[in-house]
Amino acid sequence: MSGKKAKIGALLLAAGKGTRFGGDTPKQFLPVDETPMFLYSVDALLPHVDRLIVVTGENSIGEAKRILDDAGLPEVEVIAGGKERYDSSMKGLEALETGLSCEYVLIHDSARCMLTEEIVCNVIEGVKKCGAVIAAVPSKDTVKLASEGGTVTATPDRRTCYAVQTPQAFRTELIREAYKKAEKEAALSGLTDDASAVERFTDVKVHIVPGSEENFKVTTQFDFMMAEAVLTARRLKREAEEKR
Repeated sequence: MSGKKAKIGALLLAAGKGTRFGGDTPKQFLPVDETPMFLYSVDALLPHVDRLIVVTGENSIGEAKRILDDAGLPEVEVIAGGKERYDSSMKGLEALETGLSCEYVLIHDSARCMLTEEIVCNVIEGVKKCGAVIAAVPSKDTVKLASEGGTVTATPDRRTCYAVQTPQAFRTELIREAYKKAEKEAALSGLTDDASAVERFTDVKVHIVPGSEENFKVTTQFDFMMAEAVLTARRLKREAEEKR
């Protein structure tokens, strides 16, 4: 790198339709404590990256740009994603090939709106050391493997089980090449997250960095209520501290 500081990019995936959540408005645009959900992740990521791209649905580009402009964040790019999550990741990686070149990329789900800057920093520090990292927390529950018919086939040691979160971060060329190989082998549909592509199609090991129990994915109405409670509590705490 010849002493140059490595540039870091981030993809915020916000193209989901939220079919399990319900409602006509994609959940990433719903207000949580009066702020659109995806903006919380923008606020956590933006201070630590050199380039941030929001990947959303084709019909939601205008709404995403309007929200960002109203928040005074016109520098955040917005592009159209794809039908599946991996399509959106690949669209985002393709967009990173033009403009400012980034050696590393963070990929985050906008539904994990309680992302903190501490987690972002953990991920960035980790990817610079290892090349491929995921935020995760140890599983609190016993995990069972089962057949399609619902018969238990194995019980993994809980000490080796983690609940995987995002951001997941990689050397940009590494994740780009992993997806190209997966696409070439028609194996994209078997990838459940971005790290799966690296695990299956490269020799690079994926490392775990600390996530947070609060960094859960808002999937159901109950999740939404929990997220609103946490984010409201954070705001009230911040306001109280500012008054001191």
